[in-house]
Amino acid sequence: MKYLGKMAFFTSAFFLSFYGYAGIVPASFNNATVTDNITVYISVTVTLLLSVLCAGGFGVVVKNTISSYSDIKEGRGTWGKLLLQVVVGAGLLSLAIYLVNIANSIIHVSGQVSPVTP
Repeated sequence: MKYLGKMAFFTSAFFLSFYGYAGIVPASFNNATVTDNITVYISVTVTLLLSVLCAGGFGVVVKNTISSYSDIKEGRGTWGKLLLQVVVGAGLLSLAIYLVNIANSIIHVSGQVSPVTP
């Protein structure tokens, strides 16, 4: 429980950086139909929920890494276990972020904004 505040800070920092990077908020709804707006809102909602899951995954990786490091300090763990936690955690987070981007592009392809004729 003493690491909960640190974990919350790192998780929120990761989520905010990903939120800014992903461009989740649509730039404009100019000349869009109601169906186009609904599609954009669905896309934004799905991307936001998946980003929250990624942030939770980051929190789990940080918690496991900290517990592995505390095991080393107590003499129960090894540096190899800590390195394994970091490498596997980074790999899983990279895969999760990649899959969020793939899901976002699939949603955008399935709900293309229709061209508006003047």
